Amino acid sequence: MISRCQQTRYNIGFLTKAQVTELHVSIKAAQKRWGISYKDAAHRLYLQKMAQVQAEMAEVERLKAMMARCRRLINETIRQHSGQASST
Repeated sequence: MISRCQQTRYNIGFLTKAQVTELHVSIKAAQKRWGISYKDAAHRLYLQKMAQVQAEMAEVERLKAMMARCRRLINETIRQHSGQASST
């Protein structure tokens, strides 16, 4: 568990120490790979992650829309068949 002092220092109370270490390693690797500052490497990785999250959110919205269309189609089909069954 991260102490209150560490939470304040890093402003990352929602991450575990292992997650912070993993982020740090990723940032240092990006810094070395791209030859940029730690701050710029962290910002680039943040922007990459945000793009990934936005793409995933867009996919979720597309799936929700597809599910709504499927439900509507199923309900219309059920209504049509139940109407035909009562008229015969």
